[in-house]
Amino acid sequence: MSGVITIKSNNTILNYIKIPNTGHLKTGTDYGKNGVDGYIKNKHGPDGALFLDPHLDDFLRKTQNKKVLDIGCGVGPCSIQAALYGAEKVIGFDIQELMIIEGQKLIRDKGLADRVTLMVGDASQMPSKDEFFHAAISVCVACNLPNGIFEKHFQELARVLNQEGEALIIAPTSLNVLFTDGTEETHVLECIHEVLAQLPLFPKTDLINETFKQLPQVLSATFAQNEQGKLFLVRDLNEIKEGQQIWRKLPFVTVPNFYHSDASYLKELQDANLKIDRIVKHHFVNEDQRQKFNEENPLTPLGKAYIDHPPFALYYVKKD
Repeated sequence: MSGVITIKSNNTILNYIKIPNTGHLKTGTDYGKNGVDGYIKNKHGPDGALFLDPHLDDFLRKTQNKKVLDIGCGVGPCSIQAALYGAEKVIGFDIQELMIIEGQKLIRDKGLADRVTLMVGDASQMPSKDEFFHAAISVCVACNLPNGIFEKHFQELARVLNQEGEALIIAPTSLNVLFTDGTEETHVLECIHEVLAQLPLFPKTDLINETFKQLPQVLSATFAQNEQGKLFLVRDLNEIKEGQQIWRKLPFVTVPNFYHSDASYLKELQDANLKIDRIVKHHFVNEDQRQKFNEENPLTPLGKAYIDHPPFALYYVKKD
């Protein structure tokens, strides 16, 4: 594909998308080796396994004989699944080199290297001719992008998707909600307060990530810095601004993100001429449903916040 160079890194042949030094390159999410290993093991977390993965699987089942784009592919679980379902060609890219290295190993192990290509690249610079792909997925990618790059993600997706193409864009939502494994919230808040007190002003992401390992009961929570550089738990979305840097505590890692509201996703989809077919936001509808799930999944219980609060927003879109 045009705009791609191939180099050897750590005895691994990697394809790199040639891109300018954008803001995303400076602020791009970096899970590190432990985070990548955690991603391989946990994928989208216990809440993602319930509220996200079944929808992804249904979408990927329909990609037989199609060209598929996997934006922010990580180690390529969706790319692999699309190929196993019969996709003609799958191209995935991620800004994290370690993700691509581990993903290539998985693809070779499954004998799919002839149909799946993973490369290091940026969501705002897709090395593809116009209207090349029949289907595309973007799983919690746009939340990693600062203003300016965020908008280009949708514009580029629209450019490379053909006229009959469909895409599934997934974003974290309910960012003002503390999602836990069922541990009593008062206790969790006390633990969060103790951990935050350990951090200096303007802490680096590596330190935040390491310190937040003391919060295994937190499955998803959003943190931001005030003007004095103090990190705080976001409980009200009015406390943060569009495009502001935030940190999201996930089951296996804490990652730097940027706040983009649901309204921002809708606006950028419209501006990119991507027509919304439907929006899905699943959650438990009552306590009985949650209790039943926890009884059936004692190793991965979900807390009461998952009643009425969806952790993910799924945007099904088509080329308008």
